[in-house]
Amino acid sequence: MGIRKSLELVCLTVIGVLTVTGCSNYIISHRLETGFHDWSKVQVQFYAPEGAQVTLGQVNWGTITPDRVHQISSYGDNKTRFERTPEQTATFNLAPGNYEFKYTAAEGWPNVSIYGELNIYSLSRNAPIGAKKMLKRCFIPIALPSPGTVSSASPRDDIYPYQSSANRLRVSRDELERLAVGDMVTKVVFIADLKKAKDEVDNLEIELTKLNGEKQRLQALLNEAQLDWLDNPSSKKFIKLQVKIKKLEQTIEKKEARKARLNRLLKTDNVLIRREMLVLATDEILPAHEDPVAAAKELGQVVLVLRLGGRHQQWGKPAAELASYNK
Repeated sequence: MGIRKSLELVCLTVIGVLTVTGCSNYIISHRLETGFHDWSKVQVQFYAPEGAQVTLGQVNWGTITPDRVHQISSYGDNKTRFERTPEQTATFNLAPGNYEFKYTAAEGWPNVSIYGELNIYSLSRNAPIGAKKMLKRCFIPIALPSPGTVSSASPRDDIYPYQSSANRLRVSRDELERLAVGDMVTKVVFIADLKKAKDEVDNLEIELTKLNGEKQRLQALLNEAQLDWLDNPSSKKFIKLQVKIKKLEQTIEKKEARKARLNRLLKTDNVLIRREMLVLATDEILPAHEDPVAAAKELGQVVLVLRLGGRHQQWGKPAAELASYNK
């Protein structure tokens, strides 16, 4: 009887691992997460597409070794991200560092593997005051790409981390097409210091008032210099003033753009009685053609960077996957 009970327990454990919607065609050993009370770790929850399998890999001496795997479960009609009892969410509890991951068995893509990278950042000395408390209580939800992921959005996806309806913490259709031809997609999540952003907006308003006043002064001098230039075309004062005004206009334009981005960030907060907010970095709040990680660091504490790529990598258990696909 003791042996029989042990075998029953093993079977129940395996079934418990696989009793989520859309089980994959092959099994990778499931190692439970640990260190949930280690507040230096960041919890990352993959919530879509349901049934897909997420495998985390460790990089050692240039090779990637599968470390643990979770399968994305069904959340039902409610679409909340609460932990199920017993635990079913595909949540990874990650210490600061770099991780490789792959996901497979997504609905609509039965034989597709997509590879990615997760960078988890530790808190810096300049982190917002409440950043540590946020990490202690918050998790970061991520939706991976599939043909149905973009269209199956929940209204709650616009709430947390802040993101516009066009820029959820998921991959858009355009980004899917880029991945399919070998490109890379980067997502950055950071904890914004809203007080710092508001103070900067106030200071920018003062600076812009001064700069616009200086522009008016230079414009008046330019009008006078133009008359002199008409009488004496060899005079360079008129040209120099034009260059000065153009440089000043460029400075004003940059500061106005910065102010607009900060105001968009501030307007996303509907709680108000807090200083910090978890934010997805998008082109609404970051400048174009700049490193998104460096730009996000100017607004707060970067917590997570996710990179998905279309390059073939072939790590994990490709032989087992191929065998299951050929059945």
